[in-house]
Amino acid sequence: MSKIYFLLLSIIFSLVSFGQTNNHSINFIKVNSGVNFGNSKDFDMESTKTICFWAKDVSNRSVRRSFLYKGNCPSSNCTDLHIWVNDERSPTITFTTGDDKGVCAAKNINFKIDSAWHFYSFVFILNNNSTGVKKFYLDGILYDSCEFTDNASPNSYDLLAGEYNGQNGNSFASVDFMDDISIWNSALSSSEISRLMICPPNGKEKELISFWNFEEGNGVIINDVTGKGHDGVITNDAGWSIDVPTYNCDNLNIDKLNRNNLVTVFPIPFDNDFNIKISPLLIGKSYRLFDLKGKLIKSGTLDKEINKIHLNDIPKGAFYLSIDNLNKPLKVIH
Repeated sequence: MSKIYFLLLSIIFSLVSFGQTNNHSINFIKVNSGVNFGNSKDFDMESTKTICFWAKDVSNRSVRRSFLYKGNCPSSNCTDLHIWVNDERSPTITFTTGDDKGVCAAKNINFKIDSAWHFYSFVFILNNNSTGVKKFYLDGILYDSCEFTDNASPNSYDLLAGEYNGQNGNSFASVDFMDDISIWNSALSSSEISRLMICPPNGKEKELISFWNFEEGNGVIINDVTGKGHDGVITNDAGWSIDVPTYNCDNLNIDKLNRNNLVTVFPIPFDNDFNIKISPLLIGKSYRLFDLKGKLIKSGTLDKEINKIHLNDIPKGAFYLSIDNLNKPLKVIH
């Protein structure tokens, strides 16, 4: 059977192939359902870190929805970490790591959440004890960034997913679903984040602090796949769900694949049209373009060595390109 590998047409690099499956996510059934991962200095935002997770929210958004929280105070100035989305009256997502007097410390990102699975990535780059840069990626694409000057001090509170136990006067509820939460002791690049969106870590990565994939499917313990002991405990009737994001991966060595020269895409960047130059071995093979939700939007046959693909009738954005027998992922800028 021919293998099909996907190329992501955007400012991010493309990823690889179908393979590993995802069976379970965590469902925060009640407004205060959650997972408690305990307290660890590894979770303190006192060094450069990247936090990634899948999340989906389908409930009434008349209240703020909490993703991750580490603190217990009425405002941001004693909150080491809080990632939350505002209610529908002011659609923003907030990445809090310090004094709320600082524009970037409690960074409001203009973004209206919908009811689909999305891959959220938050990169926190610390220059010294209190200054640095934050970056927010949505579905692998850099969405916003800022410089901060007032990072919060570490605290002894537990890291919570979903549940909010702070003293803020505004009401909070747990986001509905989360999956594949990972914390890294480094600033991941856009290409590394894009790779994680398609294929989660295996738990053995050097810079990986913790990774919870929620594949237990029963019980109340969420295992830290890294084996470092940061296991979580389900609280307030959070439950298991088979509603999961889709990712596609196998054990292919991407560096090895890049040494093959079967396909070239040009020009980079491109506007309405791009060309696919292929090896004669691939002449006659089919190509398919998918949007990020997997919907087929264009297909055809590569009938010569240089094939022009017209996209002027398709809204600009990120797409997946699959080619039969292709064994080289490429980076293409749209």
